[in-house]
Amino acid sequence: FANITGSTNLTGSLNLSDDTKLKLGNSDTSSADGSLGKITFTNTNNGASFAKIEALSDAIPGTDDHPGRLVFSTTPDDSNSLTERMVIKHNGYIGVGTSTPLSEFQIPGRYDDLTEAPQFTIPASSNPRYSVGIGSNHVSGTGQRMDFYVGDSGSNTSNLGNGTRRMVLDSNGVLCLNDDAADSYSTGIQIRSNQNLNKYSFILKSANENGGG
Repeated sequence: FANITGSTNLTGSLNLSDDTKLKLGNSDTSSADGSLGKITFTNTNNGASFAKIEALSDAIPGTDDHPGRLVFSTTPDDSNSLTERMVIKHNGYIGVGTSTPLSEFQIPGRYDDLTEAPQFTIPASSNPRYSVGIGSNHVSGTGQRMDFYVGDSGSNTSNLGNGTRRMVLDSNGVLCLNDDAADSYSTGIQIRSNQNLNKYSFILKSANENGGG
């Protein structure tokens, strides 16, 4: 084992061989949220922190009861303060952008912010500007809705945005294709035609005909 105690000396390095174990710990683990150990990535010249991984007790420990969580933090651009980005809870739940995930994997949806951009994307491996995405937005007076995106972001370093939202599932269960919101009389599936914004179309095609409707 390699045991490391606290130090202000940031000029050295630690080399571990294949059969060496690194153990971080804290003798005071009697309370919830107690820090058990952390790794902070800093600038050795001025001590500025860029990222941190920290282990904490996730509840009050007891005999044969050691609930723990891992917290991952990074410092944003134009800032000098670490911000928590991801947590792995004692029950295995993962939260990105939230410290209290309520399911196996949770990311925060937007609230009263109808900016067109997905929170989760699957890009093409060789050309990430082409991708599909899913987002969650809150519509004032209506509730949360699920947005589905497909298209070209215009750049390999840009997220999908304006004009690539293709489908919306609102809080009433209405599915809107090529439309942002259901009309007041829509109760199932609503489809808006690309050719005429005031016309809805539904097309069924067999293998040997062009179809129409």
